[in-house]
Amino acid sequence: MKPPCATPCEKCPFRRLSLPGYLGESTPREFLEQVLSETEMPCHLTVDYSTPFWREEMETNTGGSSDARLCAGALVFQANVGKLPRDGSRPRLSRDTQTVFASPQEFLAHHHDWQNGEKPKVDLATLAERRKGAKKRKRARR
Repeated sequence: MKPPCATPCEKCPFRRLSLPGYLGESTPREFLEQVLSETEMPCHLTVDYSTPFWREEMETNTGGSSDARLCAGALVFQANVGKLPRDGSRPRLSRDTQTVFASPQEFLAHHHDWQNGEKPKVDLATLAERRKGAKKRKRARR
């Protein structure tokens, strides 16, 4: 798998401004189990999930998923929660609790379990306002 981008992508599920429940076919708990294990998590924007062999393509660097990058959001989340990889050669990114969730509890509260019928903790109008504010702050820093 290729190295991660320097920062999480705009649609990364580990970002505080991500769309609640936007986790593909995985549950929030499955996402957490994967990111807190030693499994390399790909950036969902760099994997072609439409092919039935996407996992094999990603692991062997062949086919449509050969351009898969490590998920920057997952690496920042790991740093935020103090999860260090056992393999010291694996890439790591710096903490950023302003952009990425600071704890598993925050991640779960944001990405409520849709399969169990829980209501979202953040309504979409509030999320849209947060995104506008974040974009304004980003422009102001330039």
